[in-house]
Amino acid sequence: MSLYDVIRLGNAKGQNDLIKFGTVLTEAANDISVNAAKLIGKRVFWSSDWVVYCTDQMVTTVKMLSNHTGTSQCTNSEGPYTFHLSDATIYTYTTGAE
Repeated sequence: MSLYDVIRLGNAKGQNDLIKFGTVLTEAANDISVNAAKLIGKRVFWSSDWVVYCTDQMVTTVKMLSNHTGTSQCTNSEGPYTFHLSDATIYTYTTGAE
């Protein structure tokens, strides 16, 4: 189902939320900014130890490791050599092509 189909379905059913959803995603898909969702500010996802900071020019994420998040070596006994992974990772996106 394409985004245009979502908008058409919203129009057919009179669902303004569905129309807005399809419109926002369509506009974001045509945008060349790294912050296509136009979210500005900081968001902390405490259950996964992940912080996202967004401006109109860049997006920075910090993924941390703690007692309540497991490392990749602890998942199904996979990744026996992943003990080399760091305890935190920072990514900064400025163009969206990184």
